[in-house]
Amino acid sequence: MIKIGKRKLPLPGFRNIKTAIAVFICICVYTLMGRQSNMLFAVTAALICMQGSIERTLSSGFNRIAGTMIGGVCGLCFSLLKGLNLNFFIWGFLVSFVLVLLIYFLNLNNKNDSLVIACFVFLSITLDPSMTDPEFYAFYRILDTTIGIIISIGVNHFLFRPEFDRQELKDVYEKNKSFRYRVKRNVNHQTTNWAGGVATELLIFPERAAFSERNFIWRLSSSTTDFRETTFSKLIGYKRHFLLLNGNAKIIQGANSFNLSKYESVDLISEEEVKCVGLCTDLNLVISNSYEGLIEKYHCFEKHAIKNYNQDKEPYETKLIYSLFDELDLKIEIDEHEKFEVVLNKGDLFILENIESLNDESSITVYKQNRTEFDVVAITSLIRKRT
Repeated sequence: MIKIGKRKLPLPGFRNIKTAIAVFICICVYTLMGRQSNMLFAVTAALICMQGSIERTLSSGFNRIAGTMIGGVCGLCFSLLKGLNLNFFIWGFLVSFVLVLLIYFLNLNNKNDSLVIACFVFLSITLDPSMTDPEFYAFYRILDTTIGIIISIGVNHFLFRPEFDRQELKDVYEKNKSFRYRVKRNVNHQTTNWAGGVATELLIFPERAAFSERNFIWRLSSSTTDFRETTFSKLIGYKRHFLLLNGNAKIIQGANSFNLSKYESVDLISEEEVKCVGLCTDLNLVISNSYEGLIEKYHCFEKHAIKNYNQDKEPYETKLIYSLFDELDLKIEIDEHEKFEVVLNKGDLFILENIESLNDESSITVYKQNRTEFDVVAITSLIRKRT
């Protein structure tokens, strides 16, 4: 911490420092190569792809290379039409039409993370009047992007590598193997298209179950609606706990309607048709009628007992914490002797299982640098079997 007067400021984080180092290495490499005028693409790639873990850096880098290649190939193919000397308004219409097809193709193949860079490269090749050699632009754009990504991955791997990169499963008690926690990283979530947009399955129980076969007990997922009005699937034998992450939405079920803003939630009956009016991103906990659950906001510095109770004083079995930010610090205290810490990045899911045997003094404290006490930093879900 740095103390300036009465105010204490945190030191720059490792990701901040690693980003600066990666940018500096890119500058040095391109200076030695005598290609200073081309370093911007490499520096931009290194800047964007530097993430809080190796897995996320690799995923971001792969998506950026894939987007650059797809946009470059589309731009090169389309630029062959320049020999027709078309009116610029007609040219602009054709470019816009192909852009629709490009976005549709990427959405259809779950390449949403590559979409922006693919469109940018395509438009750079097709709309820049000074572009005389589009094939060289596409080649060097891909090359420079790849160099920047390699430098970013190398820096993230060899300098201040996060210890939680390889953290998959850890038993807290050596004598009590029933209680455990684990972290499911964002890159391991499964994303698919659905009738209303894109859905990401965060966790399903049992983990070999399939949502399409309706053989699961509970499922936590996030979905984005791409249409003004969307109808959710009917789920016989389940309840749905719905929380809004972004946007505004009107949820309609039968004669009831609920106007939701960011971080507001509602409990729904999955057996009845549910309509969502508005463009938004939500978090869904769908749970069997034989189980009980809830979904709610989680604040900085908020201390929660791990052994949570409902009104009947019955303990919940599973606790899920979905991080909304990078570098979210969870300090978990079992008792005065057993304490540990977990760091989550945006989209990561922290899973506590078999928690009903813990004592009432056990707690989780959430900490996020540069965030005030009242900021919502995560969404938590609690699940137990009905008695």
